[in-house]
Amino acid sequence: MNSFALVVLASVIASSFGAVASSKSPRWEYDFQSPQAAVNPQVHNDLVIVPTNTTLHVLHVATGGFVWSFEYPNGDLGGYAAASDDFIVVGTLSSVYALSWNGTLIWTFSAPTGSRPTPFNHFRPSFGVGGIYVTTGYTPLIKISKSTGAIIWTAGASQGIAQLHATEALDGAFVYVVSAIGSTEYVVALNAANAQQQWNVSGVVTIIVSPALGVLFAQGGNATAGTITAYSLLGGALKYQLAYNGFPLVDYYLANTTLYVDKAATSSPYPTTILKYDGATGTPAWSVGDVNFLFFIPCSKGIVNFGSDYISAFDEATGALKWRYAATAVNDGAATSNNIIVAITAGKVIAFDF
Repeated sequence: MNSFALVVLASVIASSFGAVASSKSPRWEYDFQSPQAAVNPQVHNDLVIVPTNTTLHVLHVATGGFVWSFEYPNGDLGGYAAASDDFIVVGTLSSVYALSWNGTLIWTFSAPTGSRPTPFNHFRPSFGVGGIYVTTGYTPLIKISKSTGAIIWTAGASQGIAQLHATEALDGAFVYVVSAIGSTEYVVALNAANAQQQWNVSGVVTIIVSPALGVLFAQGGNATAGTITAYSLLGGALKYQLAYNGFPLVDYYLANTTLYVDKAATSSPYPTTILKYDGATGTPAWSVGDVNFLFFIPCSKGIVNFGSDYISAFDEATGALKWRYAATAVNDGAATSNNIIVAITAGKVIAFDF
């Protein structure tokens, strides 16, 4: 399993999307009262944080009860949120806002100078041990102070333009981010204290960092084959690679140490196939075909598929279809540690027990 290429030949041993499954009723629903573009919900302790294009909503994850909301100042458009035990941060088109757990504004980090490639580039914050990392989509990675929002460091131009979220690992020693250098995208590992580069690998689209496994998973590939590659967090040594011939773009999800791969992703023919692996070794466990793809949310009990017509849940152990719920236009979702699934649409937030 440590060879450079591990081409997956796992057979379909679980129920397909067309199998009979029980219907599902929501645990709760929360109505936005007006259409809002909601993305990137976060669950922290007993609260769910839902950023929309205009407002940050905070709800009780068990009941859906309203806690508070924060409307972005001056018509600013959001947003991507992150949470710690101390406070919440939400990124918008022009700023990062730090909010206490009662909704009070603590500080604001404003847009650094630079030329945006698109007017719809939102700041994406993520918490680390010694600060907050901000990707802008038009500057190298920025680290700011938790207490004031002041810049601690900005990575050098040679590290590229930081994309998506940055993730810290190894007890806060390193931070990992996808960066674009010219037309090539890399995963770059930086020293969290001083932004010095430790290692990089080219040809990467997105990453998932697993401190529990000591592994960084990277999505890549070419025009004829998509890949998911596992690298060591310390040093970037190759551990294994999963390759999917005929599928130029694949997507992937991690729950604890379980890796799920969606073989069709967004630019390939529908329907898709879901495959489950041991994340440590890349050993295949099961696959389920004929799934109506949009995106997936993993949890410890299995994986939930948000399709164009249904939300569907597949069992972690076998891949069997557990239940379905008729819903359309689901934008994003999240899962809690006790397997409450939170889905968001243009009009509401819907929660389910797995």
